[in-house]
Formats: sequence, C-alpha cells, structure tokens
Amino acid sequence: MDDEFYLECCPFCGPQDDGLWNLILAETKDVRDDYVLGYVVHCPKCEYEMVDEFMDDLLDKWNARFYHIPHALTDQTE
Repeated sequence: MDDEFYLECCPFCGPQDDGLWNLILAETKDVRDDYVLGYVVHCPKCEYEMVDEFMDDLLDKWNARFYHIPHALTDQTE
C-alpha cells in the first residue's frame, strides 16, 4: 500500500464530534497465495464500505463529493 494518501470523512456520517474521523483502508487478499484482490474503505460508525480493484480508483471515488441542495430546501424568501 502507498505510504501517503488522503481520505475525506465518511460521506454519510461526516467527521466525529472532535472534527476527526475514523476510517479503515485495507487490502483484500486471496488467502491461498496472498495476492491482492482489491482495496476497501470502511466506516465503522455507519458500516458503509466502498471496494475497488485499484487503490487509486478507490481513493478517487471515496473522496468524490456531490454537493446538491434540492430546490425545495433552498431559501425562497426575497
């Protein structure tokens, strides 16, 4: 695994009360020959997981954020 990488907080839980977050980044391996099958990011707070064959792709997907405010929730006052 790379020594340096960056993970955003969980897209569902957000950061903990202290502003930090606890995530698990792990390799998934074939138990017979120790071959790396892929990678997983896991949030122990909400149990959300994301898996990908390649770590760079997984990190890109995990860190991608789509901020959308539904029209019904926007302030309509003038």
